[in-house]
Amino acid sequence: MLGNNKPLSGILYPHKATEKVLKRSLSGQEIEMFILDGEGRIDESDQLLIQSAKRNLAAKKESHLGMIEMNCLPFSKLSATTQDMLKNLESLSELAESLGKHLYPFGAYPGKYAPKVREHHRYDVQKVIFGKDRYTKMFTCGYHQHYTLPRGLYDKKNKTLKYMKKSRVKRTLVDSYNLIIAADPICTTFMQSSPFSNGEHKMNDHRLVFQRGSRIFGNNPSIYQSKQLFGQLPPYKQTLRDLISVAAKKYNRWGHMLQKHGFDPEKEMKNTTPFDYAWNPVRVNSKGTIEYRGCDMNLPSYMLSTATLIQFSQRKIQRDFLWVVPADIDETESFKIEGNAIFIPPHTYVRNQLQKDAAFEGFASKRVHEYARRFCKFVRQVTPKKYYPLIRPLQEMIESKKTMADNMISYAKRKGYDVTLSDELSQELSLHFAGLLKKDLNRSLELLQKAE
Repeated sequence: MLGNNKPLSGILYPHKATEKVLKRSLSGQEIEMFILDGEGRIDESDQLLIQSAKRNLAAKKESHLGMIEMNCLPFSKLSATTQDMLKNLESLSELAESLGKHLYPFGAYPGKYAPKVREHHRYDVQKVIFGKDRYTKMFTCGYHQHYTLPRGLYDKKNKTLKYMKKSRVKRTLVDSYNLIIAADPICTTFMQSSPFSNGEHKMNDHRLVFQRGSRIFGNNPSIYQSKQLFGQLPPYKQTLRDLISVAAKKYNRWGHMLQKHGFDPEKEMKNTTPFDYAWNPVRVNSKGTIEYRGCDMNLPSYMLSTATLIQFSQRKIQRDFLWVVPADIDETESFKIEGNAIFIPPHTYVRNQLQKDAAFEGFASKRVHEYARRFCKFVRQVTPKKYYPLIRPLQEMIESKKTMADNMISYAKRKGYDVTLSDELSQELSLHFAGLLKKDLNRSLELLQKAE
């Protein structure tokens, strides 16, 4: 608790002019991709994983066959973080090509396919908890961005959050968390690349709906459909205690579910923390970062642009103590800065309206388009000019109102798509868009070098 005689406003509300900025935080990234064979089908052979391990590439197994994960070392400079990731991706892409395979860096495989989960106790447990059919169908690829917590708030020994007397620093964490939640419909729209799933088109972002699930998405199946606490876009938090309390609630709920299904919670949860049991689009995790994991995977230029949005919006909050204020406003007044405060819409509007519009319509939604335009205007104000070329793809999307998902739909229609994608067309579409990776990767590396 506060426990002192200072005015509450002076303790809780930031005053930029009298505060020393926080030290620069580190950022990191994780990406997930599908592996295709030479015909555009999912490759289950693990040949790419085996060969990448022999070459010490930063590639890992995912929960399902036909998927691969990569991550990078954390750096304070965005250019260094992303360059490390893209160099690793370049090496992996070249290896895949030499093996006659392709990386498909998008949110969902468009064609009909029966996913296969790897044999592992962890996955076996989750199949029981979430349902075998739902867990098996969780065959999607996302992009994750990490941003380290403000200095002093994370207890590395116990892997948990800790209280500090400097309440302004605690406030900064809550503000960072809330801003990412508010920006979620924007980031998911920029990155959406899963308009087809199992040969069908029902929305622009199948991955989002399947990963999160909610009554707002109708009766579309979701892995977290009956366990919203673990997968939904969370509401804003008011205090640091709220974040800790929700993590404890998830930890306890997970233990109860394990016990209900015949597992030993003490054994299964040994050496874990309350921050290990969240798969929400925005979370504080046991690595000591705020993790944004709500986006589809996409081409490097899209990934780089979104990383820039997150990096510099977070830096503005944490270094300048910008106060993030939920207000009864809509997209037309969002992200306005007055004094040292930035205003965001209520979480109910973000979660129930904008999130849904983003998933089903993308930039065809006037609400989402205006919301994204205003957020990009804010980010441009706080981003160094040398990084402007990195966010140009997003500005072009706002102007054209076309996302990668829209491009995929247009391609399929030109090729004769009507109700469902045939196996032949889904393979052709997969190979066509997988073929965009190499050129986009080279262009992104060139832009990064110029930004250094």
